[in-house]
Amino acid sequence: MRAIAVVTVVIPLLAVSVAFAATTGSPGVWSQVTEANGRNIDEAGVARTADGVLHVVWKRRDGSLAESIVHRTISPAGKLGGTSVVLSGLKSVGNPDLVTLPGNRLRAFFPGLGDTNPDGGVKAATAPASGAAWTREGVRVSSTASAVSPAGATVTGSGDSVFAYSLSFVLAFHVGVDPAAADTSIAPDRKCCDYLPDVATDVGSKATVVAWYSNADGRPGIWARQILPSVGPPALAPGSLQGGKGLSIDQQTPVTARLGAPGVYVAYCSGYPTCKGVVLWRFGGGSKTVAKGADVEDVNVAAAPEGRLWVVWHEGGSKTIYAARTNKAATRLGAIAEVAPPKGTSSIWKLKGEGSRGPLDVLASVTTGSSLATWHTQVRPTLSLTAKPGKGAVTFTVTDAGDPVPGARVSYAGRAASTNGQGVARVTVQGSAAGKATATKAAYNRATVTVRSP
Repeated sequence: MRAIAVVTVVIPLLAVSVAFAATTGSPGVWSQVTEANGRNIDEAGVARTADGVLHVVWKRRDGSLAESIVHRTISPAGKLGGTSVVLSGLKSVGNPDLVTLPGNRLRAFFPGLGDTNPDGGVKAATAPASGAAWTREGVRVSSTASAVSPAGATVTGSGDSVFAYSLSFVLAFHVGVDPAAADTSIAPDRKCCDYLPDVATDVGSKATVVAWYSNADGRPGIWARQILPSVGPPALAPGSLQGGKGLSIDQQTPVTARLGAPGVYVAYCSGYPTCKGVVLWRFGGGSKTVAKGADVEDVNVAAAPEGRLWVVWHEGGSKTIYAARTNKAATRLGAIAEVAPPKGTSSIWKLKGEGSRGPLDVLASVTTGSSLATWHTQVRPTLSLTAKPGKGAVTFTVTDAGDPVPGARVSYAGRAASTNGQGVARVTVQGSAAGKATATKAAYNRATVTVRSP
């Protein structure tokens, strides 16, 4: 059950100004990526190539019993590129996922039906880094020919692609793209049903982990399980149930590995019958509520440089989107950016992010007027600024989720200073130390603090 209510976030918010444009989605600007005839079940897949370009794939409805998978690029600056068709002429197709293979090639996975049932199952297509020309890989890449739910995909520690899917009483995964290799079932039992799986590979242990949502009798909640190099026991996400009950989700289960650091993390709502918190759980380790509210929706997580993670969610009532980045240890969340949705938004259905370059590229499935489409913008991390007044000077500390930020410019009382390696800057003052100070640095949202007299 999706709850809709106003979120009261207890972490201080810093606003990001938002404008609207059709062709660029740089920080604070929204642009429409997909066609306007979408549905609230649609979810895009994303991956980034070595040139920094973000690639997006989605399901397009071409008419009665005619559907396609379509691709589009978004530049590092947030500018939309042209579209290309991954595969067309399908009777029915599910939401796709996308990975970047070794050698900087793209591979898209998606379930779908062709003219005959043997043409069903999970399909795949590859393209060079440009995404301009796609080649279908066989009739299908799963061993089952049945139509299956959305397939989540990743690249394993050995460089193979692996995708996971659910079908009725089955939760399964497949390594590679050879349909002659059997899918591996990993459902804990034959109960219905396990939904919306996604997968991630730990850069440290090289273990691949699947996360999914279950409403099966006797084992509801958010779950995760290692599937490679061996299948481990399933683990229930801490706090995903309250009194044995949990909230359903309607997008791929948010799971990601860190960049350049060990750990696979799952993000989700905690609370029932409404979501009261945003939880970040390290699979095999501890969990932490990183934000609280009255009703949070569509939580998602994405990897960022230096082992950091981005967490994004939205407020049910005002449709405001929130995003914040963790520290390098992925143990705490930094200052939260507050982002207004696209103009005219009446509903937000899904959120997804990609943060491997530093800023977070946000994709939001939203209803605006009579249309429903996926939109894009970027969010910068937000600085935190504290002040310690003293005799004749004020000492400022600038941090990013608790980590010191060197080279930030602190402006106060008509003077300015830059932070040192510990994120500290000292500004001399004359007379009263009361006033407002501002910290700025390229690629960050600014921070302000009111300085009180000692």
